[in-house]
Amino acid sequence: MKQLGYLVVCLSLAALGCDRLPAPPTAPTPSPALPPLPPVPAPVDPQPPGGEPIEVGETIVTRLTEEDPVCVAARTFRCRHYRLTVPADGRLIVAMSWGEDVHDPYPLDFGVIGPMGETVYSYSYLARSRRAELSVAAGSTYVIDVWSFLAPGTEFVLQSAIQ
Repeated sequence: MKQLGYLVVCLSLAALGCDRLPAPPTAPTPSPALPPLPPVPAPVDPQPPGGEPIEVGETIVTRLTEEDPVCVAARTFRCRHYRLTVPADGRLIVAMSWGEDVHDPYPLDFGVIGPMGETVYSYSYLARSRRAELSVAAGSTYVIDVWSFLAPGTEFVLQSAIQ
């Protein structure tokens, strides 16, 4: 009997609490407005503009001059860009060398810039030469970016091959 009394008291208290519950919504509640998204920037060419088109296997013999553009505004390096579209998948090898009469151990360098802007700098620093090797996809264009802090610079030979 005592348990029945507790049950009646608990049900009474529960019934009193039901009057305080909020009424269920009759329509969907709108979500707060989200702030507008920032504008999407215009696509940017990840490679430097321009450049002389060359083919795999072509040998370039030249030097950088005062007429070549400055690579980076903060430096006085002169640059020249070459555009190379690879005909097949494989390993692209780019090599640059210069004459034995040059006493400066570091007169030139280059980097290879991939289609998405990724750069592979020449990673083999041999006496009087530089070399880079990277995996490439058929039909993709790569930019070979040659630079020197000397202008007119040292004459160099630039070659490429696919393996």
